[in-house]
Amino acid sequence: MVPETSEMLKQLLTLFQRVIIKGNRSVGGGFQTHDTATFVATGNGFIAKGITFRNTAGAASKQAVALLSTSDSGLYD
Repeated sequence: MVPETSEMLKQLLTLFQRVIIKGNRSVGGGFQTHDTATFVATGNGFIAKGITFRNTAGAASKQAVALLSTSDSGLYD
């Protein structure tokens, strides 16, 4: 887990034109649906620009979540 105030993460993401964050947790893998999220945005005002959140578990693995956001006033571009 990366702290929401991580300056290092902010700096790393600005180095790339396109970022893909992948995970493969699924209900079929023994997780609860909310625990399958590849990325969780909890900080208010979260901004994701040029980022793809992908869960690669596949349909055979049952339910899975790529992005779980509880952020108020989030922006996704």
